[in-house]
Amino acid sequence: MHRKTFLQRAALAAASYPLSSIPWIPLDHVLVSQDSGWYNVGEPKVGNYKNHNTIFDHLIPALEQNGFTKEELNGLFVTNPARAFTVGVRKL
Repeated sequence: MHRKTFLQRAALAAASYPLSSIPWIPLDHVLVSQDSGWYNVGEPKVGNYKNHNTIFDHLIPALEQNGFTKEELNGLFVTNPARAFTVGVRKL
């Protein structure tokens, strides 16, 4: 499966957007985030706890199975966030 298609399907699995509305984005522009969403108001003890391991337990293995290299994974999970959170001065 092409990386673009896989990322679109991965995004689709996490949200209810039509596939055509998910644009192609170069890997060096992608930031991955997660929200467990386990808090359920009104349920005893706020519901069943869902851990925060989905990226590590499901997404990364799925990316590896679909041909993502160690360099691409490092870009997604190390280089891209480091660049996004680097403080710098923009010249206008």
